[in-house]
Amino acid sequence: MRTIGYDPNQIQLAKDLRREGAAYREISQVTKMPISTVAFYVNGIEVAKDGQRTMWVKVDDAVAMWQPGTPLRELPLPNWVLTFLKNQGVRG
Repeated sequence: MRTIGYDPNQIQLAKDLRREGAAYREISQVTKMPISTVAFYVNGIEVAKDGQRTMWVKVDDAVAMWQPGTPLRELPLPNWVLTFLKNQGVRG
């Protein structure tokens, strides 16, 4: 996996969006970070409680985590595997 330095403001934006109830895919589009990187940085942040919206965010997150990594930027593995590798400190 190619390592790219992300601006602290970009990371903080991702965390703030997650707290407001955004799904991984939405955060990825706004911050231009791969979904696995978004999951790495916002893992453990609870989504804002908003009834059905919360349920759909969790469903969308589950679907996004099974999609392959960003082409030409990451390995062609599911995002949950890439997130796990990033948590383990594996760099490629």
